[in-house]
Amino acid sequence: MPRKHLLIITSIYLLVCLLYYFRTTQITYPGFPLDDSWIHQVFARNIATGHGFSFNADQPVAGATAPLWTLLLALAWMIGGPIAGGIITGMLFQLLAYVAIYKIALIITENRNLAFLTAILSVLFWQTIWGAMSGMETGLYSGVSLWGLYFYFKADRLSHIFSYLSYLLFALAFLARPECALFIVFAAVRDFYEWVKYGPKEILPWVYKILIVIIIITPYFIFNLRTTGSLLPLTFAAKVKGRDIVSSLIDGNFKRIAYAVIIYPLFYLQHLFRHALSINPIIVLVSMGGIFKLILTGGSLRSKKIMLGLLFLLYVPLMGTFSPTFSASMQHFRYMTNLLPILAFTGTIGLFWGKKADLKRYSKKLIIIAVFLVIMGIGLIFIFRYFSELVIPIVTMARPHIKADQWDRIYEIVFRTGLGISLIGVLALIGRGLNSDNFHYFVEKKTPRWALIAVSIALGGFITIKNADTYANNIRNINECDIEAALFLGDLAEEGDVVAVNDIGSFGYYSNMEVFDLWGLVNTELSREMLGNDSLIFEYMKAHKRVDYLAIAPTWMGYLSRRMDIFKPMRKIVSKDNTILAEDTIIIYKAEWPDSLNYNYQGRE
Repeated sequence: MPRKHLLIITSIYLLVCLLYYFRTTQITYPGFPLDDSWIHQVFARNIATGHGFSFNADQPVAGATAPLWTLLLALAWMIGGPIAGGIITGMLFQLLAYVAIYKIALIITENRNLAFLTAILSVLFWQTIWGAMSGMETGLYSGVSLWGLYFYFKADRLSHIFSYLSYLLFALAFLARPECALFIVFAAVRDFYEWVKYGPKEILPWVYKILIVIIIITPYFIFNLRTTGSLLPLTFAAKVKGRDIVSSLIDGNFKRIAYAVIIYPLFYLQHLFRHALSINPIIVLVSMGGIFKLILTGGSLRSKKIMLGLLFLLYVPLMGTFSPTFSASMQHFRYMTNLLPILAFTGTIGLFWGKKADLKRYSKKLIIIAVFLVIMGIGLIFIFRYFSELVIPIVTMARPHIKADQWDRIYEIVFRTGLGISLIGVLALIGRGLNSDNFHYFVEKKTPRWALIAVSIALGGFITIKNADTYANNIRNINECDIEAALFLGDLAEEGDVVAVNDIGSFGYYSNMEVFDLWGLVNTELSREMLGNDSLIFEYMKAHKRVDYLAIAPTWMGYLSRRMDIFKPMRKIVSKDNTILAEDTIIIYKAEWPDSLNYNYQGRE
């Protein structure tokens, strides 16, 4: 990479980060835009101060989905404290991600200008800035996985040192975000295909790569097993709630299996492209043209380009199959931030790369599939519009009687999903058009080319600058609600006090109390049946875990908030103009357990 390009990319990036930071200081005090960021900081503080990998000090637990990030934060916490350490570390790794996508684009296109434009557009995807400064693992797993992808493209054979290095980085990326296991899978499948079809049948490279992956990830699984009794961390069970394909197969639930294989993947894919329009609509609308070019152009890197195109298309649907949580764009794409620079690359080459995808063999099939998706999306909207009373109970796995206030919400989801499916069809048609002779003749002219570049950059810059307010207000909401509630409890805390909460990060860091997590992210007491059913949680607390305080969003825990015979309201904290919280209100209760209740918790009477 020329120093000039690196300097420009870095300067734009730092200027945008400074804008986001100073916009934050104008409306609140520095912090993080998610409570989850504070979960990492609690673990990091405990590691740094000698209390082990724990949330409640000296109680080891596999409650961090990104253990590599947590370990790095422990070091950053000792050097810069929670906020500076978290933000600066995330920013450094996100910068590495921008450099990596530049180098990947250069290898594939052999064009420095396209690589430079890809990196600039990646910086101007505002969600990457938000992630870098969020205190979350987004910068780390983006940087590590994309550098792994770069070395994967650099390797010219299975036994090349860069090939081993790519697998090492993919394994580390898995420890920073578990979905990055898909990089290992796709790389291994492509390597196996090449090995069977072309390469010398060497066994040792496979042995070394398997050993590399096993050595890196095995301690993670061992720690999970020893602390939770499961190979996976508590966060997986608490968030996925048995909806993934593996749990569905184990349970023998055929309806959930169908959801995991068909419904969730389709929902995730359409959700990705529909919400990606908020990043940079021009780049997203032309991205399918770039994907076609990756998959359907020849050259020495053909199979690797196909692998990259399929990885981008299938990564998000496979998230829906193996770890369905909420959606692909949840919390500003924080579960798939490493795909955003790849999206910038596909959009860039979709518009400006001189090569064309060979669509002759697939043109008619592509048009048929694209039109089918458009009709399917519109048809889905129509069916639910006129036959919703028959269809909704089946699709939602709900009982025939659905509450009246749920109908509008369900129809809204279906309407947007239908639009998203139709959008995929439209993108496919646009992608076909971008690979036509007429379009290439048009875009190769100097004036249209520079006009499209200018508009793409200007639009990305405008959206990025505008969303500085989003980042700042996210932090304000967390500060006003979660942290203020935690500080209030911290002033009341006495030795041995326990607080039950449903948003644990800020309370773990600031309340000075043991935290009992009502969502089951960091303690093993709650079974899958209890999670999401706070009446069962109440029965458990009554018999085994009498907390001293309760701090909850009342609509999240409706049964607990109604048990005012036990929980006496002390303070209500509200954050106005909510932009990130699941609910803008936290109520703090003092627990007053009557002696008549059956209780046998650690011998306390």
